[in-house]
Amino acid sequence: MLSRLVASRVSSTVRILRGQVRAFDENFPEWQYSPNARTEWVDRVAVLLVLSLISGRCGCGHHVRSCRPTSTSCRCCVRGHALRAWDPAEVQLGVFLANAVRGSADTRSRSGTPVRVVWGDAFSRSMLRPVLDRAGLEPMVVGDVEVRRCAMCAHRFERPAGVDACSECGHADTAKLNRREVRRHVLLYPGAGGYQRVRRVLCRECGGYFDAARVERGKGCPLKQCRHTRQLRCATRGCGQWREVDDLMSRCEGCRGYLTVRCPGCPASWTVGEVLRDSGSCRRCGHGLLEALDERKLALCRTQEVWVR
Repeated sequence: MLSRLVASRVSSTVRILRGQVRAFDENFPEWQYSPNARTEWVDRVAVLLVLSLISGRCGCGHHVRSCRPTSTSCRCCVRGHALRAWDPAEVQLGVFLANAVRGSADTRSRSGTPVRVVWGDAFSRSMLRPVLDRAGLEPMVVGDVEVRRCAMCAHRFERPAGVDACSECGHADTAKLNRREVRRHVLLYPGAGGYQRVRRVLCRECGGYFDAARVERGKGCPLKQCRHTRQLRCATRGCGQWREVDDLMSRCEGCRGYLTVRCPGCPASWTVGEVLRDSGSCRRCGHGLLEALDERKLALCRTQEVWVR
Protein backbone atom coordinates (compact mmCIF):
# COMPACT_ATOMS: atom_id res chain seq x y z
CA MET A 1 0.00 0.00 0.00
CA LEU A 2 2.81 2.39 0.87
CA SER A 3 4.52 1.66 -2.46
CA ARG A 4 1.30 2.39 -4.36
CA LEU A 5 0.84 5.69 -2.52
CA VAL A 6 4.41 6.77 -3.23
CA ALA A 7 4.16 5.65 -6.87
CA SER A 8 1.09 7.82 -7.39
CA ARG A 9 2.97 10.85 -5.96
CA VAL A 10 5.99 10.16 -8.16
CA SER A 11 3.79 9.75 -11.24
CA SER A 12 1.86 12.98 -10.56
CA THR A 13 5.10 14.87 -9.93
CA VAL A 14 6.58 13.69 -13.23
CA ARG A 15 3.37 14.74 -14.97
CA ILE A 16 3.63 18.23 -13.43
CA LEU A 17 7.31 18.54 -14.34
CA ARG A 18 6.63 17.57 -17.95
CA GLY A 19 4.42 20.63 -18.29
CA GLN A 20 6.51 22.92 -16.10
CA VAL A 21 10.16 22.26 -17.05
CA ARG A 22 11.23 23.17 -20.57
CA ALA A 23 12.51 20.19 -22.60
CA PHE A 24 11.85 17.80 -19.70
CA ASP A 25 11.19 14.80 -21.94
CA GLU A 26 14.33 15.53 -24.01
CA ASN A 27 16.38 14.91 -20.88
CA PHE A 28 14.90 11.40 -20.57
CA PRO A 29 14.97 10.03 -24.15
CA GLU A 30 14.25 6.44 -23.12
CA TRP A 31 10.76 7.49 -22.01
CA GLN A 32 9.95 8.62 -25.55
CA TYR A 33 10.74 5.30 -27.23
CA SER A 34 9.08 2.90 -24.81
CA PRO A 35 5.49 3.62 -23.67
CA ASN A 36 5.99 1.53 -20.52
CA ALA A 37 9.46 2.84 -19.64
CA ARG A 38 8.19 5.67 -17.45
CA THR A 39 5.68 3.41 -15.68
CA GLU A 40 8.34 0.81 -14.90
CA TRP A 41 10.71 3.53 -13.75
CA VAL A 42 8.05 4.98 -11.42
CA ASP A 43 7.46 1.57 -9.81
CA ARG A 44 11.19 1.06 -9.21
CA VAL A 45 11.57 4.55 -7.78
CA ALA A 46 8.57 4.03 -5.49
CA VAL A 47 10.19 0.96 -3.93
CA LEU A 48 13.47 2.86 -3.52
CA LEU A 49 11.78 5.83 -1.84
CA VAL A 50 9.75 3.57 0.48
CA LEU A 51 12.97 1.93 1.69
CA SER A 52 14.47 5.38 2.19
CA LEU A 53 11.40 6.58 4.12
CA ILE A 54 11.56 3.57 6.42
CA SER A 55 15.30 3.83 7.06
CA GLY A 56 15.35 7.63 7.22
CA ARG A 57 18.34 7.81 4.85
CA CYS A 58 17.46 8.96 1.37
CA GLY A 59 20.75 10.45 0.24
CA CYS A 60 19.22 13.82 -0.69
CA GLY A 61 22.29 15.62 0.66
CA HIS A 62 20.41 17.70 3.23
CA HIS A 63 21.00 17.34 6.95
CA VAL A 64 18.93 17.94 10.05
CA ARG A 65 19.57 21.27 11.73
CA SER A 66 21.34 19.68 14.70
CA CYS A 67 23.77 17.80 12.44
CA ARG A 68 27.31 19.11 12.03
CA PRO A 69 28.75 16.70 9.46
CA THR A 70 32.52 16.31 9.73
CA SER A 71 32.82 14.07 6.68
CA THR A 72 30.89 12.95 3.62
CA SER A 73 29.96 9.70 5.38
CA CYS A 74 27.10 11.36 7.28
CA ARG A 75 23.81 9.89 6.02
CA CYS A 76 21.27 11.69 8.15
CA CYS A 77 18.36 13.40 6.42
CA VAL A 78 15.78 16.11 6.98
CA ARG A 79 12.88 15.31 9.27
CA GLY A 80 10.21 15.11 6.56
CA HIS A 81 12.06 12.32 4.70
CA ALA A 82 11.66 9.74 7.45
CA LEU A 83 8.41 7.86 8.02
CA ARG A 84 8.95 7.90 11.76
CA ALA A 85 8.49 11.69 11.67
CA TRP A 86 4.92 11.33 10.42
CA ASP A 87 2.30 12.40 12.97
CA PRO A 88 -1.22 11.28 11.94
CA ALA A 89 -2.71 13.96 14.17
CA GLU A 90 -0.96 16.74 12.22
CA VAL A 91 -1.17 15.69 8.57
CA GLN A 92 -2.61 12.91 6.43
CA LEU A 93 -0.28 10.21 5.14
CA GLY A 94 -0.87 11.17 1.50
CA VAL A 95 0.09 14.80 2.15
CA PHE A 96 3.17 13.72 4.12
CA LEU A 97 4.33 11.49 1.26
CA ALA A 98 3.69 14.19 -1.33
CA ASN A 99 5.78 16.69 0.65
CA ALA A 100 8.58 14.15 0.98
CA VAL A 101 8.57 13.17 -2.69
CA ARG A 102 8.28 16.60 -4.35
CA GLY A 103 8.21 19.27 -1.67
CA SER A 104 5.38 21.76 -2.15
CA ALA A 105 3.05 22.22 -5.12
CA ASP A 106 0.62 24.97 -5.99
CA THR A 107 -2.11 25.76 -8.51
CA ARG A 108 -1.49 28.77 -10.73
CA SER A 109 -3.38 30.29 -13.62
CA ARG A 110 -1.71 30.10 -17.03
CA SER A 111 -3.63 31.68 -19.92
CA GLY A 112 -6.80 31.43 -17.84
CA THR A 113 -6.33 27.70 -17.14
CA PRO A 114 -5.41 26.41 -13.64
CA VAL A 115 -2.11 24.53 -13.78
CA ARG A 116 -0.32 22.59 -11.06
CA VAL A 117 3.31 23.62 -10.51
CA VAL A 118 6.08 22.46 -8.20
CA TRP A 119 7.93 25.04 -6.09
CA GLY A 120 11.53 25.09 -7.30
CA ASP A 121 13.20 25.81 -3.96
CA ALA A 122 11.17 23.10 -2.20
CA PHE A 123 11.72 20.54 -4.98
CA SER A 124 15.48 21.08 -4.76
CA ARG A 125 15.33 19.56 -1.25
CA SER A 126 12.93 16.73 -2.15
CA MET A 127 13.58 13.00 -2.31
CA LEU A 128 12.76 12.74 -6.01
CA ARG A 129 15.23 15.30 -7.32
CA PRO A 130 18.45 13.26 -6.78
CA VAL A 131 16.73 10.24 -8.36
CA LEU A 132 15.86 12.29 -11.45
CA ASP A 133 19.41 13.63 -11.59
CA ARG A 134 20.79 10.10 -11.76
CA ALA A 135 18.26 8.98 -14.37
CA GLY A 136 18.52 11.89 -16.82
CA LEU A 137 21.18 13.08 -19.22
CA GLU A 138 22.07 16.04 -16.99
CA PRO A 139 21.19 17.11 -13.45
CA MET A 140 18.38 19.57 -12.87
CA VAL A 141 19.30 23.15 -11.96
CA VAL A 142 17.31 25.49 -9.73
CA GLY A 143 18.17 29.07 -10.60
CA ASP A 144 17.00 32.55 -11.56
CA VAL A 145 15.79 32.91 -15.16
CA GLU A 146 15.39 36.10 -17.17
CA VAL A 147 11.85 36.73 -18.43
CA ARG A 148 10.28 39.54 -20.45
CA ARG A 149 7.34 41.65 -19.26
CA CYS A 150 5.13 42.42 -22.26
CA ALA A 151 4.37 46.13 -22.50
CA MET A 152 0.98 45.43 -24.12
CA CYS A 153 -0.59 42.76 -21.87
CA ALA A 154 1.85 42.64 -18.89
CA HIS A 155 2.38 38.89 -19.46
CA ARG A 156 5.73 37.46 -18.33
CA PHE A 157 7.37 35.03 -20.75
CA GLU A 158 10.75 33.54 -21.56
CA ARG A 159 12.34 33.89 -24.95
CA PRO A 160 10.38 31.49 -27.19
CA ALA A 161 11.95 28.93 -29.51
CA GLY A 162 10.32 30.45 -32.59
CA VAL A 163 9.35 34.04 -33.29
CA ASP A 164 10.58 36.39 -30.57
CA ALA A 165 7.18 37.65 -29.46
CA CYS A 166 4.87 37.56 -26.45
CA SER A 167 3.34 34.11 -26.02
CA GLU A 168 0.05 35.64 -24.85
CA CYS A 169 -0.75 38.50 -27.26
CA GLY A 170 1.85 37.98 -30.01
CA HIS A 171 3.36 41.45 -29.63
CA ALA A 172 6.96 41.58 -30.91
CA ASP A 173 9.60 41.64 -28.19
CA THR A 174 12.28 44.34 -28.00
CA ALA A 175 14.48 45.46 -25.13
CA LYS A 176 13.27 49.04 -25.67
CA LEU A 177 9.63 48.18 -24.97
CA ASN A 178 9.52 45.02 -22.83
CA ARG A 179 11.18 45.17 -19.46
CA ARG A 180 13.51 42.32 -18.46
CA GLU A 181 12.79 40.76 -15.08
CA VAL A 182 13.97 37.71 -13.13
CA ARG A 183 11.88 34.71 -12.11
CA ARG A 184 13.26 33.06 -8.97
CA HIS A 185 13.84 29.36 -8.25
CA VAL A 186 13.05 28.03 -11.74
CA LEU A 187 13.61 24.33 -12.53
CA LEU A 188 15.56 23.90 -15.76
CA TYR A 189 17.91 21.72 -17.79
CA PRO A 190 20.62 23.98 -19.27
CA GLY A 191 21.65 21.70 -22.14
CA ALA A 192 18.26 20.34 -23.16
CA GLY A 193 16.47 23.64 -22.54
CA GLY A 194 19.02 25.77 -24.39
CA TYR A 195 19.96 27.96 -21.41
CA GLN A 196 23.21 29.78 -20.78
CA ARG A 197 24.53 31.61 -17.74
CA VAL A 198 25.05 35.34 -18.35
CA ARG A 199 25.62 38.46 -16.31
CA ARG A 200 22.91 41.10 -16.27
CA VAL A 201 22.91 44.64 -14.84
CA LEU A 202 20.06 45.67 -12.56
CA CYS A 203 18.93 49.19 -13.41
CA ARG A 204 18.89 51.29 -10.25
CA GLU A 205 16.09 53.47 -11.61
CA CYS A 206 13.40 51.11 -13.03
CA GLY A 207 14.52 47.80 -11.49
CA GLY A 208 14.76 46.05 -14.85
CA TYR A 209 17.69 43.98 -16.09
CA PHE A 210 19.75 44.66 -19.20
CA ASP A 211 22.80 43.32 -21.02
CA ALA A 212 26.12 43.98 -19.25
CA ALA A 213 27.73 44.72 -22.63
CA ARG A 214 25.85 48.02 -22.69
CA VAL A 215 27.84 49.22 -19.68
CA GLU A 216 31.09 48.26 -21.41
CA ARG A 217 29.99 50.37 -24.39
CA GLY A 218 29.12 53.33 -22.13
CA LYS A 219 25.34 52.94 -22.37
CA GLY A 220 22.65 52.58 -19.72
CA CYS A 221 19.19 51.06 -19.48
CA PRO A 222 17.66 50.41 -22.94
CA LEU A 223 14.04 50.63 -21.77
CA LYS A 224 12.26 53.48 -23.56
CA GLN A 225 10.51 54.68 -20.40
CA CYS A 226 13.78 54.72 -18.42
CA ARG A 227 17.00 55.36 -20.41
CA HIS A 228 18.83 55.86 -17.11
CA THR A 229 22.64 56.10 -17.43
CA ARG A 230 23.71 56.70 -13.82
CA GLN A 231 24.44 53.07 -13.06
CA LEU A 232 27.96 53.10 -11.56
CA ARG A 233 28.58 53.74 -7.87
CA CYS A 234 31.71 55.69 -7.00
CA ALA A 235 34.56 53.40 -5.92
CA THR A 236 35.85 55.80 -3.26
CA ARG A 237 35.25 54.51 0.27
CA GLY A 238 32.47 56.42 1.99
CA CYS A 239 31.30 58.29 -1.13
CA GLY A 240 28.49 56.22 -2.67
CA GLN A 241 27.75 58.77 -5.42
CA TRP A 242 26.19 57.31 -8.58
CA ARG A 243 28.06 58.14 -11.78
CA GLU A 244 27.23 58.25 -15.47
CA VAL A 245 28.27 55.20 -17.47
CA ASP A 246 29.73 57.32 -20.30
CA ASP A 247 31.40 60.01 -18.14
CA LEU A 248 34.19 58.25 -16.24
CA MET A 249 37.08 60.49 -17.26
CA SER A 250 35.86 63.40 -15.12
CA ARG A 251 35.91 63.72 -11.35
CA CYS A 252 33.18 62.29 -9.14
CA GLU A 253 30.57 64.88 -8.13
CA GLY A 254 30.68 63.68 -4.52
CA CYS A 255 34.33 63.08 -3.60
CA ARG A 256 35.99 64.79 -6.59
CA GLY A 257 38.13 61.71 -7.18
CA TYR A 258 39.00 59.96 -10.43
CA LEU A 259 38.07 56.37 -11.23
CA THR A 260 41.24 54.25 -11.36
CA VAL A 261 42.04 50.89 -12.92
CA ARG A 262 44.66 48.53 -11.50
CA CYS A 263 46.95 46.85 -14.02
CA PRO A 264 46.75 43.03 -13.85
CA GLY A 265 50.41 42.74 -14.89
CA CYS A 266 52.03 45.10 -12.34
CA PRO A 267 51.05 47.06 -9.19
CA ALA A 268 50.44 50.30 -11.13
CA SER A 269 47.05 52.03 -11.19
CA TRP A 270 45.83 54.48 -13.82
CA THR A 271 42.84 56.75 -14.22
CA VAL A 272 40.32 56.06 -16.98
CA GLY A 273 41.57 59.11 -18.90
CA GLU A 274 45.15 57.84 -18.80
CA VAL A 275 44.08 54.37 -19.94
CA LEU A 276 42.21 55.74 -22.95
CA ARG A 277 44.96 58.21 -23.87
CA ASP A 278 47.52 55.38 -23.85
CA SER A 279 45.40 53.24 -26.20
CA GLY A 280 44.39 50.92 -23.38
CA SER A 281 47.92 49.80 -22.43
CA CYS A 282 49.87 50.13 -19.20
CA ARG A 283 52.72 52.65 -19.42
CA ARG A 284 54.92 50.60 -17.11
CA CYS A 285 54.58 47.01 -18.40
CA GLY A 286 52.59 47.35 -21.62
CA HIS A 287 49.79 45.06 -20.39
CA GLY A 288 46.34 45.64 -21.94
CA LEU A 289 43.92 47.43 -19.63
CA LEU A 290 40.68 47.59 -21.65
CA GLU A 291 39.41 44.26 -20.30
CA ALA A 292 40.29 45.31 -16.75
CA LEU A 293 38.45 48.60 -17.36
CA ASP A 294 35.30 46.78 -18.48
CA GLU A 295 35.45 44.53 -15.42
CA ARG A 296 35.94 47.57 -13.22
CA LYS A 297 32.78 49.16 -14.65
CA LEU A 298 30.70 46.04 -14.01
CA ALA A 299 32.07 45.75 -10.47
CA LEU A 300 30.60 49.19 -9.71
CA CYS A 301 27.15 48.24 -11.08
CA ARG A 302 24.46 46.10 -9.48
CA THR A 303 24.85 42.83 -11.39
CA GLN A 304 23.45 39.31 -11.15
CA GLU A 305 24.13 35.99 -12.87
CA VAL A 306 20.94 34.64 -14.48
CA TRP A 307 19.93 31.88 -16.90
CA VAL A 308 18.87 33.07 -20.34
CA ARG A 309 17.60 31.19 -23.37
